[in-house]
Amino acid sequence: MKPGTVLALERYSGEQLEWIIKTACVFILEGDNSLEYEFNEDYTAVVHRYVDPDVKKWILSRCKHRV
Repeated sequence: MKPGTVLALERYSGEQLEWIIKTACVFILEGDNSLEYEFNEDYTAVVHRYVDPDVKKWILSRCKHRV
């Protein structure tokens, strides 16, 4: 997904919807994806937001120091 794009989950239903939500959760929680990907407020879409590379690098460096 390119930054600024949205994956609408409304087109899925039943087991397919359950599978896509679980997959999206794992993807968002894996690595550093939670900085750029998130569910919208009512969990009907996954949003890829743009995060400046310098800001992302700074955030990640701050997080690693605290771990």
